[in-house]
Amino acid sequence: MIKSGLSIVETKEIETLKPLEKFFTKSEIEESKRKIQSLAGKLAGKKSFLIAAGINDGDILNKIEIKKRSSGKPYIKINDFSIKKNLEEKYISISISHIEKFAVAFCLIYDKKETGIP
Repeated sequence: MIKSGLSIVETKEIETLKPLEKFFTKSEIEESKRKIQSLAGKLAGKKSFLIAAGINDGDILNKIEIKKRSSGKPYIKINDFSIKKNLEEKYISISISHIEKFAVAFCLIYDKKETGIP
């Protein structure tokens, strides 16, 4: 089964998020150097993941981390045991893009067995 999530975030929404640590991990804040477009992309990524995973708890945003591979491609690191356990047989793919005023993210979650991905 394939599940998907799509989210768009206005960059000005980031300015209203206080404290940032409630929504982002310490490393996300440091990595983004507090750039609004980067944080908006991470927030859109987290929201699209929650939609795809069917999770309605926005209080766990700081337990989901958007990281980058050496290629620059984003991936999701889950820092919550129960969510991680529920998704251990799933593959998560995410794409994030942003411009000056908006960030958008699309997330797919699908069974590893169906794809042959280890």
